[in-house]
Amino acid sequence: MNVHQTHNRLFMMLGLFAFTVMMPLYARAETIAGCEADTILTLSQQQAKTPIETRLSESLTLGFRQQFADVVSQAKQDLRRKAFWRWNRKMAVVLDLDETLMDNRAYFARHKVYEPDRWHQWVLKAEASAIPETLDFVKWLDRKDFKIYFISGRKEKERAATLANLKAMGVSEVDGVYLKPDDYDKASAANFKVAARKEIEAKGYDITVVMGDQCSDLRGGYGSGDELYKLPNAIYTIP
Repeated sequence: MNVHQTHNRLFMMLGLFAFTVMMPLYARAETIAGCEADTILTLSQQQAKTPIETRLSESLTLGFRQQFADVVSQAKQDLRRKAFWRWNRKMAVVLDLDETLMDNRAYFARHKVYEPDRWHQWVLKAEASAIPETLDFVKWLDRKDFKIYFISGRKEKERAATLANLKAMGVSEVDGVYLKPDDYDKASAANFKVAARKEIEAKGYDITVVMGDQCSDLRGGYGSGDELYKLPNAIYTIP
């Protein structure tokens, strides 16, 4: 075999390897699994349909916890593949906070329903516990030098308490925390979250994972298709 043939064979082998490694990243549909429903019940309608006690119990089942862990595991697996081909790409991961990293079941067990003033007082206590699977994922991201951004529906006036809660979980070194302006009055946080992701990309980062428990955490662009990871939430759904 001459040098030219050797080079051709090597090129073909590299191409086949790249195809084998990268194809799983593009195998997902553009639609977001778990976000097919067009109608979202209000929180009061959700309570009338299924009592909060039932929803809290579901969130503790082995099946629910396994489903949650599987999504986080898939994101980690896909990032390993992407990191292999990162070269000089500036790769960023975007995560929601509440019911993605922060566990607020203690609030719902006590107060049953979402009520803005009570929720605000709960946030100020900085007592949300960490969801283990996501916390491990965030720490792994930090070790692998991914840029980590949180985009949350919490308000700017809750920043100090939110950062204190993160620090209590052992998460203090992140690259950015985006919180809604205090005067944000839209029903959905989606517009705010899209704008935040757009700003992250404008800094030159390639958003390689967007993870959240609500469809509004994921929709709207700047991170789409195979980058979207919808976590289950048995407690509530918001627009």
